[in-house]
Amino acid sequence: MARVTIFLSLVSLILTMGAVAQEQPPEGPFKTVHLVTLDAAQEAKLTGTLARFNAAIAKAGYPNAQYRLYKVAGKQQGQYSHLWESSWSGRAEYEKIHNLPVYQQASSLLKDLMPLMKDEAYNRFVEIPTKQ
Repeated sequence: MARVTIFLSLVSLILTMGAVAQEQPPEGPFKTVHLVTLDAAQEAKLTGTLARFNAAIAKAGYPNAQYRLYKVAGKQQGQYSHLWESSWSGRAEYEKIHNLPVYQQASSLLKDLMPLMKDEAYNRFVEIPTKQ
């Protein structure tokens, strides 16, 4: 049991390394964005994993906190072919969901995806209100 707990903790730590490099999540609404390059097999694996991840989050009572995956349409410019994003209402929601046991368990689904995440660019974005 201790090895499983340690393993899940390590997976969670690896998945959030980009987030750890940044300060704590913003107080207000924000988006998280992963830029990655995927081949067809990796894309299929990630979409399947995100579907299970999203189902677990929705079942926990957060149907609007979903991860979405996009790919380049037309001619690609730059090194990244895919954008993987999520929207959060703020730090409280983000931390609450990330600390749920169901989220921690779902995080273990991503362990096979670590190779595609090694060259990712990860950022959190807050909206800049437009002036009227």
